[in-house]
Order: sequence, then structure tokens, then C-alpha cells
Amino acid sequence: MRPDELRSARASLGMTQKQLGAFLGLGTGDPCRVVRFWETGRRAISGPVARAITLELENRALRVRLKR
Repeated sequence: MRPDELRSARASLGMTQKQLGAFLGLGTGDPCRVVRFWETGRRAISGPVARAITLELENRALRVRLKR
């Protein structure tokens, strides 16, 4: 996942950087800083993080379809 894809995914999920950090369990230190580093490309986005975000996007899309 590229930084721009992460920003787009976070926006699609309607989460702030702080909320995304909490969702991913980044409770120690400053979770916003980690998310900000990912979104600016200062830190690589790990496979498990990318997968967790992708799964949450898929889960939300599925819930929307099931409500119809």
C-alpha cells in the first residue's frame, strides 16, 4: 500500500489519523505520528497494516450491501 492509498482508505473509512492509529492498536506513544509518517512516506507501511485496512474496507462495503 502506498501513502496516497492509505490516505484515501482512511478517508473512505471516515477516520482521523488518531482513530486509525487506535483501530490498528497503536496505543503506545503518539499513534498519529506513526500514521502521519506512513501517509507522508517517511515510514514503510507493513503488509499486516495494509491487510488490516483492506479488510476493514471490505467489511464496511459488505455491511452496506447487506443492508440493501
